Amino acid sequence: MENIAHIENLSEDLSNGESKGYILDHIIARILNQGNLDYLEEAKHICGQFSHESQDVNIIETMLKISMGAEYEEYEGYLEGILDLDRSQITSTNMLLDQLRKKCVYADECAERIIVIYNISKILSQPFEKIIERDPYTIIQYLVIEGHQKFPLIKRFIILAHLTEEKVAEVLASRCFNILEEIDGDTNKYMLQQKKGKIKSSGIELIWRSKHFTDFVSIVSPNLVGRELLKILIAYNNKEEISPVVESELLITVHLCFKISSDLDGIDEVLYFIRLRTDVYIENSDFKLLVNIVVGTRQYNRLQYCLDALIKYDYFDLFLAKQYRVDGEAKKELQMTLYHFLTKNYPEKVEQMKRVFLHFGMFKEYADSLKSSALYALENLTFRSPKDINHKRLLRIMDYLLEAADYYQKSKCFNMCHFCIERSELIALQLESTEKVLIGLDVDKARDIILYNGIFSHSLIIAKAYGINNIGEWINPVYQQVIVYQNFEYFSDFSANYLCNNSFFLELVNRWKAADSQSKKELNNFKKLLSYME
Repeated sequence: MENIAHIENLSEDLSNGESKGYILDHIIARILNQGNLDYLEEAKHICGQFSHESQDVNIIETMLKISMGAEYEEYEGYLEGILDLDRSQITSTNMLLDQLRKKCVYADECAERIIVIYNISKILSQPFEKIIERDPYTIIQYLVIEGHQKFPLIKRFIILAHLTEEKVAEVLASRCFNILEEIDGDTNKYMLQQKKGKIKSSGIELIWRSKHFTDFVSIVSPNLVGRELLKILIAYNNKEEISPVVESELLITVHLCFKISSDLDGIDEVLYFIRLRTDVYIENSDFKLLVNIVVGTRQYNRLQYCLDALIKYDYFDLFLAKQYRVDGEAKKELQMTLYHFLTKNYPEKVEQMKRVFLHFGMFKEYADSLKSSALYALENLTFRSPKDINHKRLLRIMDYLLEAADYYQKSKCFNMCHFCIERSELIALQLESTEKVLIGLDVDKARDIILYNGIFSHSLIIAKAYGINNIGEWINPVYQQVIVYQNFEYFSDFSANYLCNNSFFLELVNRWKAADSQSKKELNNFKKLLSYME
């Protein structure tokens, strides 16, 4: 009754009745808004003691009667005096309660609390009086089970009932852990059973995978829920009473709570715990759980030691298992992580790369990997003559290039497709050649070979492979083969691939003039060549 004493002291100093009423209205509203509807009796006692008529007290009392199911006749007279609506305009109890709330002077928070509790009573199919009597934290437990649609109502109930976030976080963490224990981490099986109606909705349908999980832990501060879950994890782990599957799911869930709230210290604690438990998972061959943790937390850089372990024990392909498929941004992040991890740390794992790349449809990246492996192998080939060539190794390099070309084509990278085809054709030509080394040449050496090679198709392969196939590069080879060697079949093949315009023939004329000497045979060949211009 501290409020009564306070009012009595104030009343001695105030002679103006209006000011006294103003103070009483404010203190009555403060009492009503404290979060406990039992305070209504105290507010009524104050009104009686000071002969004060409080509109807020009358409205709250009427709202309670309506919420408890009183007959309309019990409050009809009061409604007619305070509301501008007749009975025909009132379409629902919620509407009536809300209209009364708007008439509150200062106790609108108390009025809103009555509306919230009324809605909760309807959701839980329990009398209004029972909801008032029950522990508010127990009410939250029941509301969570009703699903994510009720989360906004829960948040409002917490505020209006003046509940502590820490205790609510305990309730949410306990509920989350109970669900994890119930499904033992097997969310796929759980969802199938739930779909068939064998399990009541948990309100956290897919645990950390659910798009509604953020809303769930954000009922209060997510880091508070994370802290409570971490306490549960440590307590059960110390007693060795938690299954590894539930533990791994719990680690992911706690990490997500801290991630949502940007709690870096909390994230560090989770990652440290994972580090401690990794050896246990490996010892028990629980490699699926390692993959689950890596994919669930998306801490690919800081958990790289887990990726190394999966490579070491030949379980890396678990990343490709159906239950670990992710969508959208998460999928892109996972595929790029695996791509960079393998290419940087395990470039020799070609078959593993292939499975990863093709699983994620990373055709270009796979082609890049094949091309890089092939070019690296080509650069490290050392031989002085065709007799020293390792044909088996060259064939393998050619296979890499042809496969790379195929996947470049699938990803519509046509320039790189042509690049790989041109290199593979050079290798095929080398495998046929028993006279000259064609691979690993500098550009000047390649030009010399083209100059004296009488088969144009072979020269074209070499020119394309070394990037010396523009029409200007062919002046000297055409002059040498056609004018000097009288190889007009060479020119026929050349003209089928290149447009021999006037400027090209002009360049040949300049080359003829620059020659030190010309034989009669060469003169006749040149005249014959010029006839092609006609």
